[in-house]
This record gives sequence, C-alpha cells and structure tokens, in this order.
Amino acid sequence: MVGLGTLLGGLWGLAAALLPGQYAGQTRAGAPLRLHLQADGQVRFQDQPWRWQADGDALVLRRGDVTQRWRVQITDDGAVVLTGPPFGEARLVPEAFDPPAPPPSTRPAPWVGAWIHRASGGALALHLAADGALRLGAPGGPQQAGTWRGSADGLVLVVDGGAPLRYTARREGPRLVLAGGDLPSAVTFEPVSGGTL
Repeated sequence: MVGLGTLLGGLWGLAAALLPGQYAGQTRAGAPLRLHLQADGQVRFQDQPWRWQADGDALVLRRGDVTQRWRVQITDDGAVVLTGPPFGEARLVPEAFDPPAPPPSTRPAPWVGAWIHRASGGALALHLAADGALRLGAPGGPQQAGTWRGSADGLVLVVDGGAPLRYTARREGPRLVLAGGDLPSAVTFEPVSGGTL
C-alpha cells in the first residue's frame, strides 16, 4: 500500500488505510465476523455499539472501559487481516464503503490540476487529471501512477497496487488541503503554474 503519508516521510499506520464501510469474513476457527466501520467512529461488534479508531498498525474498538485492539494487515488482494483477542486472527474483505464512493465520472473541477507540497525534507507533486488518472512523486523524479475519485469534500486515491485511501479535501483560495487517509495532519498543496510537474 502506498499513499501520500508514505511518500511524505513514513507510513503512519496501516490501520489508517481502513475506510469506513462494511467488512465481512471469518475467524481462523471459521466463525463468521462482520464489522461496519462508520465514518462517525461508530461500529457494531458482538451485537454491541462500540467506537473505533485507527492507531498506527492497529484497529482499536472501545465500549465504556472495555478496549479491543487488533493488529491490521492489508494483503495484496485487498483483504484485511485482524490479529488479537478474542478470536486470534480474522480475515475480512470489504463489502461496501460508507459513504459509497462517487462514480468515476464524478471529478469536481476544484480538485483537477497539478499540485505541489513543499517541506524542509523535499517536495511531493500530485497531478489529478480530469479523466481520473493520478500521478504522484518527487517533482522531476519517478512518479507513481493510479486513479482518483472526487466528491464535494473528499478524494479517494488509489496508487497502482495499493488500497484505496480516502482523504478530506478543501480549497483555501488557490491551495488544496488534504487530511485523513494516511496523513497524521493536514497537508497543503500549492497549484503548479502551467499544470506540469
């Protein structure tokens, strides 16, 4: 999995790649397991309401004083493997994301363009084409390809070979500000003159 957080200086956690949605599968012992991770931080587990959050490489569920912590691994085929009590290991696959991702034809004009984030350690270029193509990487250096989908307040970026990562997005004047996904804090991108990276 490769996302903006990885390219900005380190992986802040595999669990951050989990998108709100419905996941189903089974434990290693064969017992069925379903999780519906809601965007507002709620989840149903063992027929009880819980709160969930991503913490590094862990998915953490809380209900009152009770905490469940599972290590998260995302396999090459997109399955989510959770390891920890009470079931040892479970393999889940996404059934549907909440809210549903917009159709590929939904690419709001505010997100289309060439963008650059500059930091003391270097820069990251992001190009969002109107046809849904995505390129990101160091300006003038190797670029990774992928696709993107947009909505009025967010982006879903999929770098080829990676899992989808959902970011909130907003415009601040000419700037593009992204947060969420695998980013520990908001990142501001400046528009690139002429739209080339």
